[in-house]
Order: sequence, then structure tokens, then C-alpha cells
Amino acid sequence: MSYPRRAGLLEWVRSRGAAIIEDDYDSEFRFEGRPLESLQSMDPTVVIYVGTFSKSLFPGLRVGFTVAPEPLRSALVAAKHLADWHSPLLPQAAVATFISDGHFARHIRKVRRLYSDRRNRLFEEVQRSLSIWLDVLPSGTGLHVSATLKQDVSSEAVAEAALASGVRVFPMPQGIVFGIGAIEASQIKIATEKLRDVFRALRRETSRSRKTSAGAKR
Repeated sequence: MSYPRRAGLLEWVRSRGAAIIEDDYDSEFRFEGRPLESLQSMDPTVVIYVGTFSKSLFPGLRVGFTVAPEPLRSALVAAKHLADWHSPLLPQAAVATFISDGHFARHIRKVRRLYSDRRNRLFEEVQRSLSIWLDVLPSGTGLHVSATLKQDVSSEAVAEAALASGVRVFPMPQGIVFGIGAIEASQIKIATEKLRDVFRALRRETSRSRKTSAGAKR
């Protein structure tokens, strides 16, 4: 969200005595422009900030965190205690040391370059192989890239056929989502070419279905 929209949202929340839960799970991975301020940094009195190390380190760590307004902290601590007492202590201590010794900041710089390269490769290959099928949506943050469908095919059918060919994409209304977190840059060209074949096969199937339907109506 732009800064004016963020400020407007905060004003709206304050006027209603409400709160915002800000799920900021991959903001470390911003590839264009300056980093955006979190809502929590703009007004810590009405924002509950939720983050995780699952994306920035690895999912199996299962360590997240919450930065909450002072009046809510005791209630959140009590709720956590009732839910599972507390998170494992050793992983928390390891993450804390990893951060305080400067390793986390260096790690983020390294993987940001890695993901930026994958993202740029994906943009290039979609433009090269899939431009008649897809329009990539502008995005400067995160480990996913979304694209809208330019042809009359089902996003669910695309995702299902792509998976059968060894490529995982995720359907969304009138589009698909690519993940860049778990694919090597060297494999992106192969994956987009497979996806191009999927689109061609779906187009042939759609064309045959229409001809069959037209013949039946006659």
C-alpha cells in the first residue's frame, strides 16, 4: 500500500477504536524502491505486528514473533500460555544469537540477491515464452509473482495440467501465481517452456471442445 493509503487506514482504525493485525511475513524481500515503513512503525498503538522466520530462514524452524501495543501484551501472553505454554526455548535462543551476532542481516542480503535474480529470470522467461498467454502483474516485494491470463483458459486447469508436467503454479481468479522461493534460477527456463506446452495443449483441447459443441448444436 502507498503511504497515503497506509495513513488513511490508520486514521480509519483510530476513529473506530479498532486495531490492525499486520502480517508482514516476507517484507525483507523487497527488490524495487526503498523499503516501506510497516504500519506498526507508523502507529504502534493500534497495530499488532506479526512476523515469522519461516520465509527468511527456513520453515522447519517454526519461530515467529508478535509486536503488540502495551495494553494487549498481557492478554496475548496469557492466550499463548493457554494455547501451548511456550515455544521451544533452544530454537529461540539460537535465532536470537544468530541475529545479535549479525548473521541474520548478512543472510538477508545474500538471499535477497538470490531471489532477485530468480525473479528477474522469471520475468524474462515469461516475456520470452508466455507473453501471448500471461501478463505479469507489477510487484516489488515477496517470493511470489502473479500473472493474469490473456487467453480463455481456466486457471485451475492450467495449475492442474502444469503440475502433471512437473511445474507447480497456483490458481487465482483469472490468473496464476509463481513461487520463486524453491526453484533454482537455472530451472526457470525449462519450467516456463513446459508451461508454454501446457497452454498450447489446453488451447487445442478448448478448440476441439468448441467444435464438438458446435457440431452437436447443428
